[in-house]
Amino acid sequence: MPNPVISAAIWATAIFVIIKIISHLFNNILTRTTVYLLHPHQMISEQLQIVLKTCYPLFPIDYVKWDGLTYKRGSLLRVNTSINTTLEGEFVGVSEENMLCLLTSRSVVAHELDSITKISEL
Repeated sequence: MPNPVISAAIWATAIFVIIKIISHLFNNILTRTTVYLLHPHQMISEQLQIVLKTCYPLFPIDYVKWDGLTYKRGSLLRVNTSINTTLEGEFVGVSEENMLCLLTSRSVVAHELDSITKISEL
């Protein structure tokens, strides 16, 4: 007769592996991620619109108020951060978690509002 502890460990491992495989398959079915290997400036208009359409629900607030000025979605902004980085791009929106999203010529960037030192319009 096999040891009950070893038998329970084998069954637990088998059940864990089965659940892991099923959850991976389920996750792949539900989440269909589109990966673009192009920079935004290399995309055709339709591809860029799909990217922006995907970003809008993630960053639903279409304005940001900074130093008494209001910037709206689509504005070209220059953003200076607390680590001396400058980002320039099209303003996409702000998330509920206080993340500002910019579409730069190289990528889509999300940055915390708390670590931004200056925002200006281009």
